[in-house]
Amino acid sequence: NVKEGQWEEADRNTDSLSKAWKKVAHRMQFSAEKNEIEDFTTCIARLRGAIQMQDKSNAIIELYEAYEHWVDIGK
Repeated sequence: NVKEGQWEEADRNTDSLSKAWKKVAHRMQFSAEKNEIEDFTTCIARLRGAIQMQDKSNAIIELYEAYEHWVDIGK
């Protein structure tokens, strides 16, 4: 959605991601480091800000960083 500039849809998807993450984070708190969980949460917050400002570059950067945090959680 971000690459195509579909900001409203990207915003809705970020809301869904944030809600899902809040549920998952509680389950993961025993298998992941606290800072890993906080880092992913921070990425979502920065992504939300980039989408609100319709900042394509920063939104894409945050998506890639969030993905890397997701891959590394619990390793």
